[in-house]
Amino acid sequence: KGFTDIIDITPQVLKAVKESRVKDGICLVFVAHSTCAVTTIEYEEGVM
Repeated sequence: KGFTDIIDITPQVLKAVKESRVKDGICLVFVAHSTCAVTTIEYEEGVM
């Protein structure tokens, strides 16, 4: 295997959105690093 981590950041994103008190809009998630990426996958219990 390679050097890969899959980290579910859903709880942190939900907390940030809730604390922002924004009622309507979109949430942009990004990472400013050359060797990191953000992607979406379908959640399946037990996979991660």
